[in-house]
Amino acid sequence: MPGTENGGAAYWSFDSRQLLMNRTGSIFKVDLNSSSQQQLPIAAGFSSWGTEGIVHSAQGGLQWLRPDGSGLRWIKERNDKDASVYFFPTLIPGGRWLIYNAVKAGGANNTAGGGVAVHLLSLDGKTDRQLFTAEHSALYVEPGYLLYLRGDALMAQAIDPKGGKLRGDPTPIASSIAHDPAAAGPGAFSASANGVLTFLRGGAIAEDRLVWFDRSGKSLGTAGGVADYTNPALSPDGNRVAVAIRDPSTAKRDIWILDLGRDAASRFTFDPADDFNPA
Repeated sequence: MPGTENGGAAYWSFDSRQLLMNRTGSIFKVDLNSSSQQQLPIAAGFSSWGTEGIVHSAQGGLQWLRPDGSGLRWIKERNDKDASVYFFPTLIPGGRWLIYNAVKAGGANNTAGGGVAVHLLSLDGKTDRQLFTAEHSALYVEPGYLLYLRGDALMAQAIDPKGGKLRGDPTPIASSIAHDPAAAGPGAFSASANGVLTFLRGGAIAEDRLVWFDRSGKSLGTAGGVADYTNPALSPDGNRVAVAIRDPSTAKRDIWILDLGRDAASRFTFDPADDFNPA
């Protein structure tokens, strides 16, 4: 699609005719037929587009605006006293409620070590009710469910769209859903208003290899074994590489040094924090 270069996350409109796209730090509305675009007066972030308008998670809280960019207002501003972050809001059709998720601020990844508080919020911001606590963020989907992960199982919790009350107990509907165990995001799934559910299977820990390529793109072999690698950094002399490896038992990373000549690895960091991005 012309004009979507350097685009990040994209979010569907309720009628599937347009997209909201993160691009160059801003949100653009993109028409799928004409490819015409409009920059909206909000910064890049998760957005949900319903028939009544758009709800958006900003650094300062939750905002609402009309699809033409007018009527921007705060629904819920962050409370610095409890240092919570509000994100992944989804609108419930009918114009009264939305679902949002809150976690204690935990750095760039908004880690969910203390759990995610799933809230029901009225669009006027006057009614705010915590529904339950989950391991990962919950999203509202038609015709009246909250979807969220419990471990790697996708759970469906029925909810009354008009009254906002939960109905019955949550039910597992899929397993082995790919996700980041150290982050509060919802995981790799999405549902359409017509009842179609899509998801990506995969363990919480990736199975990667470090592969050498020459300048023409030809593969020259591998370095190290299979692991969940991130952010490799070669030493100045090219004989070693520092790389973050995630521990499956803790979902946290440590820095390891790989000796490329001897094909040997040694652990470099040992503290319980998430250590990554070596230089």
